[in-house]
Amino acid sequence: MLYYKDNQFNICPFIAHYTAYGQKELKYTNDKKWWTDLVNKWWHHENLTFKPVNPTAAQEARLNEINALDIPEGFQAGASNYVETGLLPRDEDGEVLELFSTLTEQPDPTNTTLLTIYRNAVGTYLDELAQERDYDSILSLCTYAVSSSPARKAEGEAGIVCRDDTWDHVDQVLADVVGKARLAPSVDELLSELPTIQWMG
Repeated sequence: MLYYKDNQFNICPFIAHYTAYGQKELKYTNDKKWWTDLVNKWWHHENLTFKPVNPTAAQEARLNEINALDIPEGFQAGASNYVETGLLPRDEDGEVLELFSTLTEQPDPTNTTLLTIYRNAVGTYLDELAQERDYDSILSLCTYAVSSSPARKAEGEAGIVCRDDTWDHVDQVLADVVGKARLAPSVDELLSELPTIQWMG
């Protein structure tokens, strides 16, 4: 979320949205030209658009905290994550990095790429489950819940149950992160927790 200039961190003004090898990606940037040149150069990068970043008051406050501590540029990833999500960077043992130890963790998955990353990954996960039975997507699968074919109707109903259970779980994860009941999971950790479709037969 941040870039370093004039001895301080700054919030990037744009988010670059694009697809790479067919997967949706997004990156904060303060340099539209760099991303435009990259996408024009590599065939597997396409559909580039830019959206403005509108930081919340809480994110701007966390940025001021970071700059007041004179966190060095080498800790940009940790500083960015804290400003964006309110989550403090930790070491392999789960301990907050010393440079950030005077800050208070404030889980805040609002107005962040964290939500978009989760939603994109979960949407792809559900689509891939549906494709196990040759449906185009989870949406396509769920429409068969009203099919006159008993077999397809059962599969459509199973898809609806899985889709609802999946998004209910994601909502609970976010509530737990905000409530400090758990740390925000990685995408792989989140996907590993999700239900699968219980196909009949």
